[in-house]
Order: sequence, then structure tokens, then C-alpha cells
Amino acid sequence: MCFFVQTFLWLEGRGVLMMKSRILTLGFCAMLFLSLGCQAQFAFPKYCRAGDTISVFVGTGSGKTWKTSNVTLDMYPSGNPSTLYYPTLRSIFYARPDPTSKVVNYQPDPMIDGITNGDIYQAVAVVDTVPGTPAGAYILRFSDTDGAVASFALNIVDGVGQKDQFINILGTNSDITQLELAPQKGIAFDSGFTIGAVDLTLDFDDSIATTDINVIPAMINRGAGTFQNYQRMFYWKNDVITPSNKVLKISIICPAGVDSDYLRFQIVYPEGVVNPGLSIISSKVVDVNGSPISGVTAFVTE
Repeated sequence: MCFFVQTFLWLEGRGVLMMKSRILTLGFCAMLFLSLGCQAQFAFPKYCRAGDTISVFVGTGSGKTWKTSNVTLDMYPSGNPSTLYYPTLRSIFYARPDPTSKVVNYQPDPMIDGITNGDIYQAVAVVDTVPGTPAGAYILRFSDTDGAVASFALNIVDGVGQKDQFINILGTNSDITQLELAPQKGIAFDSGFTIGAVDLTLDFDDSIATTDINVIPAMINRGAGTFQNYQRMFYWKNDVITPSNKVLKISIICPAGVDSDYLRFQIVYPEGVVNPGLSIISSKVVDVNGSPISGVTAFVTE
């Protein structure tokens, strides 16, 4: 079921355009997003040869917390967990469907709100299975450093598999890790308020070029009939305050008023920056009538 290049996913990270590929999954995203909010029961597809590259929809968890740096992977024959094989975890990235798709606009799935707080994404793991693994039924098991575990059934069939090189449209190898999360921090607000507009000023490490910082709002879906409840318009620009401190100014306008839980967003910055030094140095929050709202705090999250 290799539907690859022609299926244009909105991927969290920098996109890699693929041509026909041997990877045994990523294409058919209907499966991914129609079951959004929980992990798959099987790798997709659930059959491969030893040594093939596969990918697995590993769910959403409590946020975009799974990375290759904090997840380990093993595989064992069904019913024999003491015999372990160690596939290679090549990448974990987060995928979103096209913003004009039905699942983004009209999928009234309560799990979307309950697990991802309204945002629409799914974690995908890319795995190289172990060459020479005997044919049979296996369990593929992911574990993170916090103790969370996700397990999937996978059948190894006869034949010699092949590691995918992710050949791009130019015929050269693409770096699948470019789909992974860029370094980022979140901005969130206290719960329980209906907000009409926000002005924020954020300080950050002056060594980061302001042109290299991006603001990414959450993609909210609560189903048909709710769209006006989540209209948010974001504007941001760099500025300088006395004496020569670079700052990021962010304005959010919510014409119909938005629950403060749904104003969260991410600030993305370049790789190699260990600590962007983000801090909120001023904030102004008003209701839909322009009256100041007291008691609302904006704060930085991981």
C-alpha cells in the first residue's frame, strides 16, 4: 500500500517530497486520521520482510513528547518475550492532514479533543526491521523514558527485505529526520476565560535572528457547527526596546471570543540553539468588547 508522493501530508517539520518508494506505509493517511487519538493495533501494513523499512502510527499521547532521543524499540516473537530483536528507530515525526480535508473540518471525534485538546496530529515512527529475522508473528514494542509503552502486531514473511533510502523527486536520498520536530517552546494561557484579543511581548536570546523565529498556532477541530468558536488571527513581528534589546511582539485577534485553552501556540527556532531564553515581559488580554481581563497569565511551556 505504497501511496507516497502523491499523498500530500501536512507534516510537522520541513517537508520532504518523495517519489515512488519502498517504505511500507506512510501513504494512506485516512487510516491514520480516522482513528486519531489512539495508536494503531498493527503496523501498517502488518506484513513485511525481514530488513524492510516500515512505519507505525504510534498515537498522540499527551502531546508531542515522543522523539528518537527518548524512545527505545524492540521486537519479540508473539508468546516469547524473552527472545528480543532490536529494529532501528530511524525517525519519529508528527503528521497532520490537509487543512481542507473532511477530518480537519467535519470530524466530530471526541477523542481529538480529549487526547490532543482539539489539535489534529498523529505521531509516525519509521523503523528498519532486523535483517535475517525468522518469518513469523512478532510484537513491535516502543517504550519511552517516562514508562509509556505502545505495542503492535507485525508479521515477518519470507523474503529478503530492503532498507528504504527515501529517494526524492530528483533521484537523490532525502533525510527523513527533516520531518522531525524543530526546536520549540509553547505559549499557553490560564484556563477558564473567553478572550477577544491578546498582545504579548517576548524576550529571547539576542543571538537568534528574529527572521529565524516562527509562530505556529494549534490546528483546532471540535467538529461541524463550532468553527466560529475557534477563529484566531495571529500576527507577529520583531522589534527593539530600549536600549537595544530584540523582542518578539505577538498579537492575537479572536472576533467571536475564544476559550483561553485554545489560544496556545508554539514558537519554533533554529536547530543548534540550546536555550532560546524565551520569557514573557508584557501581556495584555481583553474580552470581545475590548475590556481588560484580569487574572489571565500567559506562560512558556516545553
